Amino acid sequence: MTRLYMLEWQNSRLQSKMESPVERASSRQSRDIAIARNVYDESFFTASKRHGSPLSSKEDSTKKSRYLNVVRRKLSPSSCSWSGFISVLTQLMPIIRWLPKYNFKEDLFPDLNGGVTVAVMHIPQGLAFAMLASLPPVTGLYTAIIPVLLYMIMGTSRHLSVGSFAVICLMVAQVVEREVGHMPATPSPAPGNSSMPSPSPTSGGSALWSPYDSAKLEVAISLSLLVGIIQVIMGVAKLGVVATYLSDPLISGFTTGSAVLVVNSQLKHILGLTVPRITGSFAAVKIFIHMMKNIPSANVGAVITGLLCLFLLIGLKEINVRFKDKLKVPIPAELLVVAVGTAISYGAAINANFGTPIIGEIPKGLPPLSVPSLSKISNIFSDAFVIAVVIFATNISLSTMFAKKRGYSVDPNQELIAYGAGNIGGSFFSCFPICNALARTAVQENLANTQLCSVVVIILVLLVLLFIAPLFFHLPKAILAAVVIANLVGLLKQFRRLRQLWGIHKPDAIVWFFSCFGVILLGVGLGLGVGVICALFIVVLSLSRSKYTILGRVKETELYRDINQWPSAFEVRSVKVVRLESPLFFGNAERFREALIDATGVDPSSQQEAPKLGNDGEKHDLLKNKSGGNSYGGIPGVVS
Repeated sequence: MTRLYMLEWQNSRLQSKMESPVERASSRQSRDIAIARNVYDESFFTASKRHGSPLSSKEDSTKKSRYLNVVRRKLSPSSCSWSGFISVLTQLMPIIRWLPKYNFKEDLFPDLNGGVTVAVMHIPQGLAFAMLASLPPVTGLYTAIIPVLLYMIMGTSRHLSVGSFAVICLMVAQVVEREVGHMPATPSPAPGNSSMPSPSPTSGGSALWSPYDSAKLEVAISLSLLVGIIQVIMGVAKLGVVATYLSDPLISGFTTGSAVLVVNSQLKHILGLTVPRITGSFAAVKIFIHMMKNIPSANVGAVITGLLCLFLLIGLKEINVRFKDKLKVPIPAELLVVAVGTAISYGAAINANFGTPIIGEIPKGLPPLSVPSLSKISNIFSDAFVIAVVIFATNISLSTMFAKKRGYSVDPNQELIAYGAGNIGGSFFSCFPICNALARTAVQENLANTQLCSVVVIILVLLVLLFIAPLFFHLPKAILAAVVIANLVGLLKQFRRLRQLWGIHKPDAIVWFFSCFGVILLGVGLGLGVGVICALFIVVLSLSRSKYTILGRVKETELYRDINQWPSAFEVRSVKVVRLESPLFFGNAERFREALIDATGVDPSSQQEAPKLGNDGEKHDLLKNKSGGNSYGGIPGVVS
């Protein structure tokens, strides 16, 4: 039979070749397509559901067989075998897949080069961002060890550089200062604490941390554990799709507002001022006003040091950007400023001579073990959830962008598990919640090819902790503040987006505005909530104001098009076709109902009818064609 069909097809094709172009054109125009099928209506499907027609029973049997196949596959011996275990393990640890395929010839040198450069950035950023988090500066270096190692093993992005990040550190600072705000900030040695690292003596003879810093670190590591648990649960539950509900204008406005808060929080170190703890709405405004009033009391040494380093950092970073193609390796601006600034501070004794604040003793050694406290979970759960979502949204947007650029893909759900594992593992090694930093990730994407560069990062940071950390004793806090602010220049430039969005799509500009200034005025948590509510309101408003069109049949076709845009479209006799350009729900039901009454002249809720004549001179019936299906949700006044 197949051979016969092939011969017929070849004969027809040969015949078509022998025809002239005019004959072929006329034959194409004369071809008709006839489709014969049963006509079903709503009553048929309703009866099928009630009485169990062959159609519904067939669908039910198909569903049952599909579910049974899934259960059999899950319970089959192969899924519980060694191969099944390896499959699950490779899914949880993608490094098992890509490491055996590692190309030493093409990737080794770029990974070494990228690892050294990223490690050089980790050191000053870790110290600065930890100070921003209101924690001992050395804890910022701890975040570049265990969390980085776990992400290298479990992450799917080849270029994401996790560790400390300014926006997350600001959120951590707000939590730890709120929870430990009642304690005096005394520099006394810390006694032993079962839930905190034991205060091992340092070379200076003092304990590891003061009771105040120990209490704040206890909150931070508990927060890290809770953030990690939430992220792992989200990953296992396949909630990576939540990132699609956080629009780009929302995230951009949020990060820009957070950058303003970070700059505001670091001005006190640039000015060398002591600022009282202020919380609640408009706290940033009150803190800024307080600093402006006390500018005459600013420390001259801190101001000169901070501003000089800030301008130097911005200039060197601009050189790196402009001469990116000519520089084989970016200028390590932050490390140069920190090293030179520490040397000048030590040589000139600016702390003793000018009273310029310095970071003081940094303990050397491996990250001490820590046990998170479970007693504070109820107080910090909401903060942990917000931080977990912000970390995910920030990381996945950047990793997806670089993945598309390099031609590979990232798994959002596996990324959630990797972030969670890094935060959970880091919480037992004195780490606060981790996130990517744009500057580090951009450098890693530019220089490195795989996550194996993280091995170099970990080794160099460990060497700093074991041998070099005490040398940062004389590092002025103003320099670290300058490092933080210089890393936020890119985020602050996002203010330009407001004007761009206003010209492209005004609702997106409104979301950006409320997200940004909500964070600045109300704080990170409430500001993010304001942005989300504004975005949802914009979506609901756009759906409720959806357009509708009246369709007509295009002459000599079976196609229906908008009669206002297609002159050849005409309304079918006794039929009115109205299409709603969005799903029908309670928000736009009344507006659509009014549109139907206006189009047909018939009000179903009224006993009186005012017939409205169409183009054919007769009263029209109604046929609705909309994208939301036939579910009206019990909306009164809308009939089928």
